[in-house]
Amino acid sequence: MIRKGWKRAGLALGALLLAVLVGCQAVGGFSLDDMILKQLDVKSSESSGTFEIALDWDDAALAQEEPKVAAAIEWFRKIQVRIDRSASDEDGNAYVSGALALSKGEIPFTLQTDKDTVLLDVAGAKRPLVLDMSFDGMMPGLGGTGGENSGAFEDAILKLVGEAGSYLVGHLPNPPTVKVDLLASEPIRGVPTDVTKVHAELNGKELGELIPAYLDALVKDEAGLRQLLGSIVKWAAELPPELQEAFGMEAEDWAPTEQELNETVQEILDSFKEAQEELAAAKKDESWNDIFNEGIQFKTDLYVDRSMHIRKTNSELTLSAELFKDSGIPLKGVTIRSSEEIWNVNGDVSVPAIQKPFNAYDLEDLVELKPFQAVKLFDENSVIYQLLKKDLQIDDQEFLLSPDWGVPYVETEDGDVYLPIRETIEQLGGQFLEYDPATKGIRFYDEATRQTLELKVGSANLLVNDKPVAWTNAVEGVDGLAYAEADDLLGTLHAKYSVVEDEYGDYLVVSRDL
Repeated sequence: MIRKGWKRAGLALGALLLAVLVGCQAVGGFSLDDMILKQLDVKSSESSGTFEIALDWDDAALAQEEPKVAAAIEWFRKIQVRIDRSASDEDGNAYVSGALALSKGEIPFTLQTDKDTVLLDVAGAKRPLVLDMSFDGMMPGLGGTGGENSGAFEDAILKLVGEAGSYLVGHLPNPPTVKVDLLASEPIRGVPTDVTKVHAELNGKELGELIPAYLDALVKDEAGLRQLLGSIVKWAAELPPELQEAFGMEAEDWAPTEQELNETVQEILDSFKEAQEELAAAKKDESWNDIFNEGIQFKTDLYVDRSMHIRKTNSELTLSAELFKDSGIPLKGVTIRSSEEIWNVNGDVSVPAIQKPFNAYDLEDLVELKPFQAVKLFDENSVIYQLLKKDLQIDDQEFLLSPDWGVPYVETEDGDVYLPIRETIEQLGGQFLEYDPATKGIRFYDEATRQTLELKVGSANLLVNDKPVAWTNAVEGVDGLAYAEADDLLGTLHAKYSVVEDEYGDYLVVSRDL
């Protein structure tokens, strides 16, 4: 029987191998796999670049959409992340400044990270976001802020990738079109730089042929797989005890016998063979050509300096309308472009220290926010507020009430509709405050409209923010719950309702446009 740790690593490795799909064989004496692996020794650098998604919408189809949907889509004809400056130092600290540029506006941001903290500041936000990235609680034994073990963890992962890298990329076939220009000069940040230019092109049909070719190469190299697994065993054995504990390892888990090694190799090879069979079956299905066809076109240019570091990239991926024909998405095509220039590789890079604001939000704060609360985080004159509030309308609210399930609504013989007060207010993001049995008084707070409601069962008179208001109908008690006539309650809460009758029965849709 293979020990748990060893078996788990072997199966994870099989999944990882299938996830890597880039060409790497030598072309014209230039080793692409060396180029890929060389990027692992980059400790510090500076860069700038863009990542852009251009969406070619079908305007005729969009004209049939609801005005709200069409208005939102206008923001997303082009989405670009522009990085004006990105810097990372040898200690793992990073700083990024740039902007998210949409069709109708631009949202600048800065992002800073160190071993323990991520600080994101978005233009228009009243408060920045801070994420605690320390290893405390995440991986026991790695220590917390500034601890030496967090750096050791990163070094251990990097070493593992380096050990496995040659095998991971060694069997990957090149794209059908690969050209190498060994004597190129290219301006990088305005400075002419001697580089090797690697140009590659690939379409979806060709990609569909490369995947089984890659699996074939893996199945044939049992010796290479055995050597890789041996490297992983050695890596694990050399880890400091605290890191072994953090990874959930025990010494006996990572000292396989020859039989266990053979079993693990065979398991991985069997998984590759099973994948081969599944691919062969999938290629016979009509849906294969829907995915792997010439409607996908990819091309890239990589500029590599004398030390084999990538210094500049330009890439483009296009997806044709054919790929979206059955998706229900009114798109005629998508183009994705990226470009980057890199300088000061392994040089002296200065990254500013993180100054954590006292009023910063953490991730737990954001996760608990309701949409109408999230909108209030941004200045009303900002681009992001315009997007979230006015066009995406993320703070709009809607929920269902049925006479048959949940907390039901009640319809009288006269056709009047009564809603459960507490359920309605809480569904709209408000909260129950208190109930006084002596007076039958009930207090609620509706945060979205900033209203406190004080009601009494049996009375049509109430207080809204301490001001008297008279409803048309009295609050009723039904099965121990307080009910109010729908127009009275929803009128006060600035909401409305509609009755829906379909094959699932009758129900109410309560909605509120904030």
